[in-house]
Amino acid sequence: MNKIIIGELYKQLKKKSIIVITLVAVIPFAFSFLIYAEPSFLEMDGEFGYLSYMVVMWQSMWSMFIPHILVVYLIACITEDETQGQILYELSRIPNRGSLVLGRLLSIMIMVVGYIIAFFASATAGFWVFITRTEHYNPSDVISHEEIVQLWIGFLLLLLVVSLIYSISSKVKPIITLVIIIVGHFLLSNISYIENWKLIPGTLAYNMEYTVGGGNMSPIIAYQSVVLVALIALCLAVKQIYYKHMEVTF
Repeated sequence: MNKIIIGELYKQLKKKSIIVITLVAVIPFAFSFLIYAEPSFLEMDGEFGYLSYMVVMWQSMWSMFIPHILVVYLIACITEDETQGQILYELSRIPNRGSLVLGRLLSIMIMVVGYIIAFFASATAGFWVFITRTEHYNPSDVISHEEIVQLWIGFLLLLLVVSLIYSISSKVKPIITLVIIIVGHFLLSNISYIENWKLIPGTLAYNMEYTVGGGNMSPIIAYQSVVLVALIALCLAVKQIYYKHMEVTF
């Protein structure tokens, strides 16, 4: 398993994927500079503390599909051998195809987590270098319980996006996958108009008003978390079945 993960990461290093991750991760730092410079085309309202600024930056990148596009790119790089037939050689060398499925997915997730860490490091640097010198800085501003839940469910949703794209990457072109993700994004972000929307997994990542009406939301948070994890496992099973039925011709 470790050899598979290291091998996949090394292949992506040779393909310069790390450069793409780095360039995307520095977007928050560049945006922080724009807020500090206050160009005429940018209108910015509100005040931020450190944590609330991290939340705002992530939500902004999420709404612009930056993480989604990066995930599609990384998975396309890792699974391109499946369309070129090279995966048959890999399968002939690895008797346990489940290890290959999980190893590849873990290598993708490691890169995604690496992007998230680099993202928040970039946003942190931008906050302390630029935002603290502007009128938007408010050290007393804190994040709410709702925002913490949004980040948690959003993180699980991103892992599900990774798993889903990975599971269908052999059959669906990257551009089609991205369109599916965008459609899903708009559906989840507007689904709160439906009665019992809280039962739809992933909606808590979009709706800030989930506490309206009172009551204990812990069961709903736990329910959505469990369902999202189950869907991730289902995507892995689908990919493993696909590998299992591939014919090795060597």
